[in-house]
Amino acid sequence: MTKIIVAGATGRMGSRLSALSFEYPELTLVGGFERPGHKDIGKDIGILAGVGEKQIMLSDGLERVIDLGDVI
Repeated sequence: MTKIIVAGATGRMGSRLSALSFEYPELTLVGGFERPGHKDIGKDIGILAGVGEKQIMLSDGLERVIDLGDVI
């Protein structure tokens, strides 16, 4: 299982990557981030990506989630 972190998780590509990560059992979304001050910081990434609540909250920088994942 590969643990992934999505940069720019609320953008067009980031949202799609976040959503697709739940369709592949070999991938586990462990975090995502946006720039500090982004309006969605602290919201559930699953909800933001349109796939329902996943209990993975959007962070305000890579340093907050970097230790959680294998790839970004």
